[in-house]
Amino acid sequence: MIAIEQTIPWETLQEKIRQTPLMEEHNGEIIRPYLHAEISLREFSYSQVHPTSRYALQQNLATQDRLSGELAQQGYDPLHLLGGLVLRDETGTLTGMIPPIVERTAEGEDILCDGIHRTSNGRWRGRLGFMAIHITGADERYPFYALSNSWDEVILQGTVPTDPALKKNYRDMANYHSLYRDFSKLTGRGLRTAGDNQ
Repeated sequence: MIAIEQTIPWETLQEKIRQTPLMEEHNGEIIRPYLHAEISLREFSYSQVHPTSRYALQQNLATQDRLSGELAQQGYDPLHLLGGLVLRDETGTLTGMIPPIVERTAEGEDILCDGIHRTSNGRWRGRLGFMAIHITGADERYPFYALSNSWDEVILQGTVPTDPALKKNYRDMANYHSLYRDFSKLTGRGLRTAGDNQ
């Protein structure tokens, strides 16, 4: 049974998102594309958001299904979080859970950057929408590394596809890693920080 180790207030989570770096430095500089962005919580319907993944893993969907059931018993809906959670599993491992992340592109399109399994699970179970972290005004010099596709293109897979074309429509196939956002501190142990007591 998953236990809630800690809740993270929205204001704290918002600042952690603002500090999210790219995974690679650029000319020796740490880049934080959301540093001066507007970051808010917003309810989206699926028709308002475009995914950036062309597959979802069966095992991860099953995990999300189990999590949804266990968190519901504790009064939380993974598709309607108003802040962050730190979860402890049966082995004592801590994992962060935050709302899905939707980023508005320079072209005005809202794309799903993080949370494909949770949102896909909800969609396939008949949900009409979800609460997301909405980021507008990100640094246009460092756009998200993948372009959008449709929800109908998200195919259920047993393993990660080996063909890159089946994974995502990469913005720059030769250099897409340089645009990766490092969300690990939001979904791993880094979400829990000394002094956070709520």
